[in-house]
Amino acid sequence: MKRARGFFILLACLALFPRAACFGDCGLIVIANPRVPATSLSVPDLAAIYLRRVTVWSDGQPIVPVNQGTGSVIRKRFSVILFKEPPVALDDYWNRMHFQGQNPPLVLGSDRDVVIFVNKVPGAIGYVRKGTPIESAKILGRLP
Repeated sequence: MKRARGFFILLACLALFPRAACFGDCGLIVIANPRVPATSLSVPDLAAIYLRRVTVWSDGQPIVPVNQGTGSVIRKRFSVILFKEPPVALDDYWNRMHFQGQNPPLVLGSDRDVVIFVNKVPGAIGYVRKGTPIESAKILGRLP
């Protein structure tokens, strides 16, 4: 009986918080436009790009980072991996940067939107769930 009750509590939690559930491998892949010169990026490199501290690729081409929606599980995961903070913790940073003329990365609504954007926009970089079809985009890294 205790076991059954625990199972029903788990089901109730999953029903209330379906986006928080993550079964199997929930890794992320970092993708870029196929014409960017980079072949891989470290977590510190990605953090610098997403904080807009690095704004051009090695060939001088502008870097165009794109985020997923602030409330999305994938964005939260990416932010915690890169910055050890949830996305909302960066609000103060971007408020300060705004007054220095720096805008945050663009925000798109889904893995598919990120793939389409990255494939079309020179210099673009984004992240999607592992297993997402990326078409011709280049994989620059994998995150847990």
